[in-house]
Amino acid sequence: MDARHPSGRSMITNCFAFATIMAENEDLCRGLIERVLGIEIECLDVVAVEADVPQITRRAVSCDVLARGAKTAFEVEMQVGTVKDLPRRARYIASLVDARVLAKGEPTHRLPDLFVIFICMYDPFERGLPRYTTRRCMAEDAAVACANGVTEVYVNATGDL
Repeated sequence: MDARHPSGRSMITNCFAFATIMAENEDLCRGLIERVLGIEIECLDVVAVEADVPQITRRAVSCDVLARGAKTAFEVEMQVGTVKDLPRRARYIASLVDARVLAKGEPTHRLPDLFVIFICMYDPFERGLPRYTTRRCMAEDAAVACANGVTEVYVNATGDL
């Protein structure tokens, strides 16, 4: 299979192709997540492509890949075009994943830890870093974590890991 689009761009940067490849290849998806996060994942129970879900009164939902491990969920997004509000998009995606993985009436302590991963074909914060990781902390004392279980990771694919 030719890995290049007729435009010359790699097929993996096509959001649909990326999502399909990740959903159909659990080992590849797990390997990508492990490399980005620097952790080992025993197995992924579910790897699903999230298609557009139209909403009549709200914004349409569009996610790339949702993968679930034993106690952790991973939302992986390909960002080809420059998006200036990625942290707000991460917030939005986290809320969508939470609503999807927590059944009605279930207590919130059952929410899995969540990694929202954006693989960007540009430097999203223009600081020259290969990866940016954010978690909540207390404004009055940054040393105090306010662990809500959500970690956002922005990969600068133009950088060098």
